Amino acid sequence: MGFQKSLVCFILLSSFFTFSQNNINFTNQLPEFQRIVTDIVKGKSKKNIEIDGNRYYFKKNTKAKIILRGNKNSITAPVNYNYVDQVFEMVNKDMILELDPSKIDGVQFEDDYFTVYNGTFYKLITENENFSVLKFVSVVLVKPDYVPGIEDKPNLRYRRDDQMFTLKNGKLRKFKLNKKTIISLFKNKESEVKKYLKSNKISIRNDDDLKLVFDNFKNDLR
Repeated sequence: MGFQKSLVCFILLSSFFTFSQNNINFTNQLPEFQRIVTDIVKGKSKKNIEIDGNRYYFKKNTKAKIILRGNKNSITAPVNYNYVDQVFEMVNKDMILELDPSKIDGVQFEDDYFTVYNGTFYKLITENENFSVLKFVSVVLVKPDYVPGIEDKPNLRYRRDDQMFTLKNGKLRKFKLNKKTIISLFKNKESEVKKYLKSNKISIRNDDDLKLVFDNFKNDLR
């Protein structure tokens, strides 16, 4: 009951959110807006553990278009992606609400788009009629080195550990993010891909550069 009251309070304080299709404003349609937000929120996030390192994609909550599943409608809200729990959080000063990926098709920021596949959020690198390239954005825990008796024992630390996939014919295929692997993904085009990487000074760890490679050889993926 307390959660429901807090959620209603959150919604009332957030009446500036908009319903993007046809630019319908929800300011005077709170009951309908409440129904949508309640539907896409799956609960409060877990309490943070004392671990060093960044656990969020953006430095601060960033406005995004949340595209609802099953239709072209969306709502706009400030959210952030939590690396640790692999979930988007809608943040209010009184609580943190997690978005339910089963109710969402995607989350669109100004420069980034996160899609949902099999209940998991992936950053969409590129998409065409043949395949998609997806990045699973996550972190791992690492134990920093230290000298016992001289240095205080440090906290565990988060380190980015993104994983790359191609999605083709309904099959998700993981690949390593290095030049040798990228070149091997394209049948009978290895020499051309190698030349393309060199002549265009492609940095495969740059998402925009990686998109250029897959877009240029979109008909040749194995």
